[in-house]
Amino acid sequence: MGTLTGKVAIVTGAGAPLGLGRAYALGLAAEGASLVINDVNESADAVVAEIVEAGGKAVSVLAPVGSRAAAETILQAALDAFGRADILVNNAGIVAFTPVLELQEDLWDKVFAVHVKGSAMNTSVIARWMVDNDVKGSIVNITSTAGIYGTPEGGSEYSAAKSAIVGMTKSHSRELAPHGIRVNAVAPGALTMDPAKMPPQFTELAAGMVKTSVLGRIGVADDVAPTVVFLASEKASYVTGQIIAATGNTGVA
Repeated sequence: MGTLTGKVAIVTGAGAPLGLGRAYALGLAAEGASLVINDVNESADAVVAEIVEAGGKAVSVLAPVGSRAAAETILQAALDAFGRADILVNNAGIVAFTPVLELQEDLWDKVFAVHVKGSAMNTSVIARWMVDNDVKGSIVNITSTAGIYGTPEGGSEYSAAKSAIVGMTKSHSRELAPHGIRVNAVAPGALTMDPAKMPPQFTELAAGMVKTSVLGRIGVADDVAPTVVFLASEKASYVTGQIIAATGNTGVA
């Protein structure tokens, strides 16, 4: 029996190669939650297989986050498989680091569509179901320290989208609190991942952070997952509207 036994959790972007969503999903499953793994391709199936192999329950749903229709598809997958939805982790996103002097409209629109519109529509649709069914749920948005401090070398479209998630978290937490739904956000800093799957600027930023980290190292996805699991659980029943930076540092990252 884990802290989330009997709960159903939806994690968007959980099959992405950077591995954050996967780590969140595995962490939630380890605490007993049944998982709905969303992504845009079959990478979601691999995460489902990991969870099932470990004795958990999970299904995948392919949907490009960024519209109300996609949010409804994701919710329906949860209802079809498990009959309910208790936890939403808005993780899906696009990592982009483009210098402002080269910024194009299509990239800006795409980044905001996934990070901001996607998170907003998912919250609207799934929170609506929670309210209608008297479910006191938890929504965990994934922002970034880039959304708080900005990025030093390009990436204004990414940091702006992550800043929007901070504001959205604060607003949604106030709106949904009367319904017993908590809304918080986790802001990871730069993490060590497969360099082949990251933009060069992100790799350079992570490497440079070792020099300023008060813990003397850069984190990995599994360092962030416990914070997400905590916020999803009843252990955080008195926590809402908070932005928790999971960085291993006291500085900007």
